[in-house]
Amino acid sequence: MEQSATHFDAPAPRVAPLADEPLHRLPIRVRLIRTATALERLGPAWDRLHAAASVASVFNGWSWLATWWRLYGQGRELHVMVATRGEAVVGILPLYIDTATHFGLRVRLLRLLGDGGDSHPDDLGPLLAPGQEAQVAQTLAAAMLDLPVFDVAELNDIDSRSAFPAAVAAVAGHAQLRCAVQPCQRIAYLRLPPDWDAFLAGLSANRRSQLRRKRAKLAAAYPTRFFIWDDAGRLAEAVQHLAALHRKRWRDVSESFASREYLELHLSGMRAALPRDELRLYCLEIAGELRAMLYAYRLRRRIFVVQAGFDPQYARLSPGAVLLDHALEHAIAEGNEIVDFLRGEHEYKERLASDRRETLRVSAFRPTVGAAAFRARHVVLKRAKAKLRELARTANVF
Repeated sequence: MEQSATHFDAPAPRVAPLADEPLHRLPIRVRLIRTATALERLGPAWDRLHAAASVASVFNGWSWLATWWRLYGQGRELHVMVATRGEAVVGILPLYIDTATHFGLRVRLLRLLGDGGDSHPDDLGPLLAPGQEAQVAQTLAAAMLDLPVFDVAELNDIDSRSAFPAAVAAVAGHAQLRCAVQPCQRIAYLRLPPDWDAFLAGLSANRRSQLRRKRAKLAAAYPTRFFIWDDAGRLAEAVQHLAALHRKRWRDVSESFASREYLELHLSGMRAALPRDELRLYCLEIAGELRAMLYAYRLRRRIFVVQAGFDPQYARLSPGAVLLDHALEHAIAEGNEIVDFLRGEHEYKERLASDRRETLRVSAFRPTVGAAAFRARHVVLKRAKAKLRELARTANVF
């Protein structure tokens, strides 16, 4: 059953609006969705808001998060907050309740849908209607902090452009609740020039020479073909092939593609994105066999690189680097502005990146014993360890 939270009125007229009154003068009201069935019904409205919102990502769309909840939501409590003005959905804050034990105490954690399990997406957080971001964010923040069902809100990987972190901090301050907004992930990205020649011109002479030499060396050794996967009927096969190449390349270093849930989540994401022309599964065949793959999404003229893999049998021919160069050339040709490398530290990201951005972590603490235990474990002890490391470093200087 869909449940309603306490309704919160944003600063707006409290009298019944006239039929032709502008939407922005209607009060904002918040309802709470608690069931998978209600989440399913929200899909069309969620998709509309996602398409309109000025800050949105591949990983806070309805299809991705509804699938994530189906796969990873067992034993957890759904708490999706939906802000409306009249009949229009103007904000969605997808949350759930998780539990942890600290110092023998059960702590109820409020987390963002998509954060947890073995999936680690970036750019989570709420969707806010354009032109109404500050007011909707404040209303959702007040509704969230008024929930009596959690000890700690630990909201990770929020896009730093979102109005929501500042809104939570402001509302928490008024309510005299502890709150912190901190950097979460530092992400590298590359601004793309208008054409491939301009990209090459921006490289050092040594880098240009390496690029040409690697392509020529591979092409001289084997017949090669670069293409983008577009066969919807064989996407499951593509995911299995990507997983095998990723594991061959990284072995036990990476946990990606290691679970049934992870594989199903990404296959579902690909199936949803392909008909919308948002999937970019870059492929490199060597001697007729698929030997390197780069898995990405395209959203709003940006390419988001999720995972990659290549057959280490061909490592001396640099198939991963050759494929990445082909992918960059294709991304530029279709008019993209950014290649975003998402989380993870890899040498190629540092080499290619032109800029960095951050995602944010928002932590809010209700006045409960569980929240105190969480802070003691994650905040106080962390600071103490950092202080000890600093003292040790200083002592070693002298």
